[in-house]
Amino acid sequence: MAVVCLVVAGLSPVLAIGGVALGAYLVRKTDRQLDSWQHREETMRMARWAVDQVIAGDEASMDAGVVALRSLLRSELLQPEDYDLVAALTAAIEGGR
Repeated sequence: MAVVCLVVAGLSPVLAIGGVALGAYLVRKTDRQLDSWQHREETMRMARWAVDQVIAGDEASMDAGVVALRSLLRSELLQPEDYDLVAALTAAIEGGR
């Protein structure tokens, strides 16, 4: 019985530290996923705004939309998987002017 108590007493801190480490890892992983999702959401919001400006039709709005898309292409906000979409939008808009 004494041996069991010593083993449990010795393993408790190790298991507690392991649980804390696992929890910290899962929180960091979730934070990275959330950050990625928020960047994608903001990218699409900016792209949608830029296209709406171009569709508005007046020259100043069109220029603002094109500038916004070009800026988005250079932004660190733009994720690699969204680059092709924004580049195609920019090329289509600039080609149609």
